[in-house]
Amino acid sequence: MRALVAFAAAFLLLMAGCPQELVEEREDGGNGQQAPSAPPYQPPSGDADGNGNGNGDGETPLEEEEQQIEDCLEYSNYVIGKLHGVQGTYFNKCDGSSLEYYSCKYGEVEKKTQRCGWGCGGGACVHNTDNALCVSSSESNDPYSRGISKMVIGTTVMEEVEDRCASPDELWEYSCYYGDIRKEAVKCACREGECVG
Repeated sequence: MRALVAFAAAFLLLMAGCPQELVEEREDGGNGQQAPSAPPYQPPSGDADGNGNGNGDGETPLEEEEQQIEDCLEYSNYVIGKLHGVQGTYFNKCDGSSLEYYSCKYGEVEKKTQRCGWGCGGGACVHNTDNALCVSSSESNDPYSRGISKMVIGTTVMEEVEDRCASPDELWEYSCYYGDIRKEAVKCACREGECVG
């Protein structure tokens, strides 16, 4: 029960816009185990303006689109949504020198694994610039398109980061800047690693 209360408090702090440092402590000890799940998104009844005059099936097309978008929410080091039909909160975690991380794609949780050339710690690849070159698909820093930035030595990818939502109201846009990966926080409505609307 205490774990559920701690999770709910951390989630409310995130939604209130509190600094990330206040919500970094997790009950799972950073091991990436599934935490208690958040309740599924429930759209309001009636039509989009809330007056109860829907189209007869209880949801308008706008509400159906909103529900699909809200089925998966990204945060700085975890996502809330369904992975293989199981609703939950999924934290990024290290597995030896590999990173298992989660993101949202088409309203569902997507699990990915990447090798970390300089090691993995704290649910992220260790960052380094020694003899490495930064390559990015986000050279234009387009917050409306999810991109990937990499640190490479020769043909070996040492580190890779993908644009992601730090919260539903903030995007972390990664790009190359003077040979290193730069993270820029962009305030916007964020879904699946890009600004929307």
